[in-house]
Amino acid sequence: MSQLAEFPPHDHDVRFYDEDERLVEEVAEFLDSALRAEGMAVVIATPAHRADLARRLSGFGGPGCDSTGGFSGRLLMLDAIETLERFMVGTRPDAALFEETLGPVLRRAVPGKPLHAFGEMVAILCQQGNYEGALLLEQIWNRTARHYAFSLFCAYPWQLFSSPEKARAFQHVCAAHSRVLNALDTAPGSGEAAAMTVAELQQQARALRAEVDRRQRAEETLRQRERELADFLNNASEGIHKVAADGTILYANRAELEMLGYRWEEYVGHNIADFYVDGTLIDDILRRLKAGEVLRDQPALLRCRNGSLKPVLICSRTATSNRASCATPGASRATPPSASRATKR
Repeated sequence: MSQLAEFPPHDHDVRFYDEDERLVEEVAEFLDSALRAEGMAVVIATPAHRADLARRLSGFGGPGCDSTGGFSGRLLMLDAIETLERFMVGTRPDAALFEETLGPVLRRAVPGKPLHAFGEMVAILCQQGNYEGALLLEQIWNRTARHYAFSLFCAYPWQLFSSPEKARAFQHVCAAHSRVLNALDTAPGSGEAAAMTVAELQQQARALRAEVDRRQRAEETLRQRERELADFLNNASEGIHKVAADGTILYANRAELEMLGYRWEEYVGHNIADFYVDGTLIDDILRRLKAGEVLRDQPALLRCRNGSLKPVLICSRTATSNRASCATPGASRATPPSASRATKR
């Protein structure tokens, strides 16, 4: 086994969770950071979590570790139960079989690039009632880190430690990791059986600071993506608008305003019906959208500010969220809210 000396020290984090969505969001961010750095991400998880992570990481890599998107990182997904069965001997994980199973995977790391792994095999052992086996596997991971450069993210459902009898197992699991990522959650159990040591409380405080920092970064990333989307829509070559439930225009991009000749205040805030020449067409579009129909290349005439009429082709659909809706050179009346696009003919 080879040591990648240039890689940062091994991190072994654990997350106790109630909500799958929150877990998948955090794990996806963890894996994404390696993929964006041209490294490797390994997922050893249940089918449901693999499917959710695959959707979130779509385009970053494939099961064969070959990138299919804009990042050169490599993504490998393995089934947790099948992988676990390859190195279990009875109720105990075997270190030599573990090396035979996962050593080749870890050796595929790119020198000088991060390798981030997410694993649920320990949680599966706990679900089977084999808490001792789970702890032994955590220890094998820690010994493996002496020979391979990687960061490991483990996850356990809170329900596995919900009783006072499981408090000792909970403490052992925490001690087997370098960080516990649960500063904002409630620890299982109550009373003396669930009491934390001073060291564990200090660990929670450090995790709290890291959690706050992570959430702030996530919020800034979201704001940046929203700014990028707004810039994209505003500079699109086709007109795009957003319409409220009552038909009020909430947003129109530059192309739409220029096509019809209106200033922002003359168009946004007014009812979309005011700009259609044919009132019966609006009623028909509204009826079809309410029925869930998607409009494509619907001919229409729009009224411009100078009194001229603009023939357009309307593309429109009812959006699933109040945040979505668009239109290009032209407009279409839509149901609450709608996305529509109109192209000059």
